[in-house]
Amino acid sequence: MDLAPDVAVSRRRAQRILRQGGVVIGVACSEPCTVAAAGTVSVHGAARAFRLKRTARMLAAGARAELRVRITRRTRRPLKRALAHGRRVRARVTVRATDETGNQRSVTTAVRARR
Repeated sequence: MDLAPDVAVSRRRAQRILRQGGVVIGVACSEPCTVAAAGTVSVHGAARAFRLKRTARMLAAGARAELRVRITRRTRRPLKRALAHGRRVRARVTVRATDETGNQRSVTTAVRARR
C-alpha cells in the first residue's frame, strides 16, 4: 500500500514579510518528493485577502529546504499601509508534497506579519 509522504514544516511565527519579500518556511519530506507552497495574506477587517506567489522545489528523502512564498507587487502597497497603521496581518501558507507515485499530503501553517 502506498502512503502519502510525511511533511515537516517549520517557520518563525512572526516574520517581517515586507522586508524579506515574502514568507519563509522550512520544509522536509520523508521520501523523494516535490513540495509546492502557496498562500494568502489577510489584513484584519479588510474585505479581501491577497495571494502569495506559488513556489515549488524537488526534495530528496530526508532533505530540508527553505521556501520563500513571495509577495506580489500588487499586494505590497496595501500590506505596507496596514502594517504602518498597526493592523493585524496574517499569512496562511499551504505546503503540498507529492511523491513519485502521485500521493499527496498538505500541511497548512500561519505566520503573523511584523513591521
